[in-house]
Amino acid sequence: MAPLLYTLPNLTIVDHPADSEHCGGTRAGYYYIFLHDTDTPTDGNGLDSLNFLSTQAGTKVSCTRYIPKKGPIYKLMPDSTVPWTNGATVLEDLPFNVPGVNEWSLTIEMEHSRHDVGRASWPFIQVQLCAWQCAEWQGLYGELPILSHARVQANRKDPRDFPWDIFYRELDKRKRIGTRVY
Repeated sequence: MAPLLYTLPNLTIVDHPADSEHCGGTRAGYYYIFLHDTDTPTDGNGLDSLNFLSTQAGTKVSCTRYIPKKGPIYKLMPDSTVPWTNGATVLEDLPFNVPGVNEWSLTIEMEHSRHDVGRASWPFIQVQLCAWQCAEWQGLYGELPILSHARVQANRKDPRDFPWDIFYRELDKRKRIGTRVY
């Protein structure tokens, strides 16, 4: 683990542990942060996706954190646990010849309906919470690159229409209120 770079005010995070069918393996390190969207058929309260990602039998897909449109941040597993979230990627070779990117990544899944179109379909609070979670991880584990699922897996498009400019502005604002640790 990289040295602590800065500390931030605590985030309000709701524990919602994933069962053993949705995570496992040995964490190899912290190398990436991946952002995903749920691509749900309808827009709702986000709880269907939360259960799909954590406890629904037979799904075997998960994430480290989940953020519905109206918040809050749900913690599905400790950072040290490997989420089963990314398939085969187009990334360069991973360190130490570990075959899967999951062992190296922290992931955020955000509620987003496949019928949502345009940047306006992303509520500010959801984008802000995502940025705050990424800032916390970067404070703990170093300046990890933040990548879209679409950037690393050719058959994926998410997070679709994500407002990256707003996200990075909020990430920067959150990091500026942190206290540097030397």
